[in-house]
Amino acid sequence: MSEHSKQRAPVFWFTGLSGAGKSSIAEHAKAALADQGLAVSIIDGDDVRRTLHAHLGFSRADIITNNRLISEICAKSRHDCEAVFVPIISPYRESRRAARQLLNPGFFEIFIDADLDTVIQRDTKGLYRRARDNQIDNMIGFHD
Repeated sequence: MSEHSKQRAPVFWFTGLSGAGKSSIAEHAKAALADQGLAVSIIDGDDVRRTLHAHLGFSRADIITNNRLISEICAKSRHDCEAVFVPIISPYRESRRAARQLLNPGFFEIFIDADLDTVIQRDTKGLYRRARDNQIDNMIGFHD
């Protein structure tokens, strides 16, 4: 591990709609950096929610709480690697602002701009189909 990583690794906060490619981009970037001998941690919003924050729903308050808790995980993790990648929907400006305040310097927000038609076509998790079938209320970014 380099001297830089013993300080505070930069945090790259990938945000965008479900299915935009956030996790795929993070995984490919991690692999490219690993080829250069750099240690990268990925803190995936879906994984964290499933394993640590399953008690939280998808209300605005719960999403903001989940984002805050993920920011806190990032703050603790950034001493163990050269970079931290966080693929997360993160739809609320206030959550991203709070993450930036906690994690600066070295916080970089990256918006993955995939239009609704593209993510509906991909529908990697079947969420848009379920939202269209009224099985999911308030799907972020989806309006039928």
